[in-house]
Amino acid sequence: MVAQKVIQPSQTAYFPGRYILEGVTILHKTIQEVHKKKLNGVIFKVDFEKAYDNGSVANDVGRYFQTNKGLRQGDPLSPILFNLVVDMLAIFITRAKENGQVQGLVPRLVDGGLSILQYADDTILFMEHNLEQAKNMKIILRAFEKLSGLKINFHKGELFCYGEAKDFVEHYSQIFGCGVGNLPFRYLGIPMNHKRLSNKDWEQVEERDSHKKKYRLARWKILCMPKEQGGFVIRNLEIQNICLLSKWFYKLINEEGVWPNILKTKYLRGKAIGEVQWKPGDSHFWSSLTKVKEHFLELSSFSLHDGSQIRFWEIGGSVTFRLKINTHLCIILLGRNISQRALVGDRLQKWEELVSEIALVQLDDQPHSFKWNLSKHGCFTVNSMYRHLVNQTALPLNKFLSKLKLPLKIKIFVWFLFKGG
Repeated sequence: MVAQKVIQPSQTAYFPGRYILEGVTILHKTIQEVHKKKLNGVIFKVDFEKAYDNGSVANDVGRYFQTNKGLRQGDPLSPILFNLVVDMLAIFITRAKENGQVQGLVPRLVDGGLSILQYADDTILFMEHNLEQAKNMKIILRAFEKLSGLKINFHKGELFCYGEAKDFVEHYSQIFGCGVGNLPFRYLGIPMNHKRLSNKDWEQVEERDSHKKKYRLARWKILCMPKEQGGFVIRNLEIQNICLLSKWFYKLINEEGVWPNILKTKYLRGKAIGEVQWKPGDSHFWSSLTKVKEHFLELSSFSLHDGSQIRFWEIGGSVTFRLKINTHLCIILLGRNISQRALVGDRLQKWEELVSEIALVQLDDQPHSFKWNLSKHGCFTVNSMYRHLVNQTALPLNKFLSKLKLPLKIKIFVWFLFKGG
């Protein structure tokens, strides 16, 4: 798709491979970095007025568009055309950064600093603490209003100041004509804060469906089993969460973009994925990812090539050239003071086998390639991992039950017998 190549990576809506939670991750990591490093900066949450109704594609007669055509909701092309319009705001800000008129936040994590984050019309702006540059940003927003036909409700926007910018919060509020927001604030329906969210912060998210909930006592462990094992194919949310978090790992290894670069710079720092561990002070999101890392690596493999992602001492089973050696021997050899007396008998033979296998390994200049072992095409899928994990935890059951031509109540009775009901 041409539009996907043209639209800036700061826009995460309506394109294959771009997901709503990517923007949430980027914003959360930025807020956490600004707070933890005590940086001086400003975050402005922009509010557009009836974005889809007011967008203007062209103001002059052109070759491809008639004049003054707005974007109407319901049209299949509406999301793409709308993204083309709001992408101009990201382009304006990029040009202003190149000319030194504005500066973004967290340049350590994002080259040039992060200045804008968009999901359709949900827009967040990031600025370093500088009143003159804030005025330049206001001029950019006003120019974008005139050119695009989109009106910004400045009085509904929210401003968040950090570091020394807190002492000038009234000045920033006057410049943008908006109020000062409070943490946690909501972005795309998710509460945002630099610290761990409490149960109270999630209450509003849960209240949307709470009036419809009616709880029933059930043995969910059985109901979530596959059909052929006597279950009702209801998704096990704990296993499903492991699979969805593993997808983040897959995208982190294989894709480039704003959020992968932030995580690689902040946590990997040039290390292989198998070497990285959670440390005190790391975010709760990264903590959740590291908890599923072993599940993910056990079911995946890397081609050797330049060896940048291969650490067979740590992730031995996941390397494509499986070393046929005793794992206990590897643990012994990891010690700093290795005595020759430790390599006797079978261990000496296995050591010689290890040396002979490593001698055949050849590195090249090609980057590593990832392979998901549960699919023929080698690409990760949530369903393949879910089926694998469910089949591991489920107990075997005769498969003929679902195929029997019996009345339903007889099948239910037989099912209860199998389950000890």
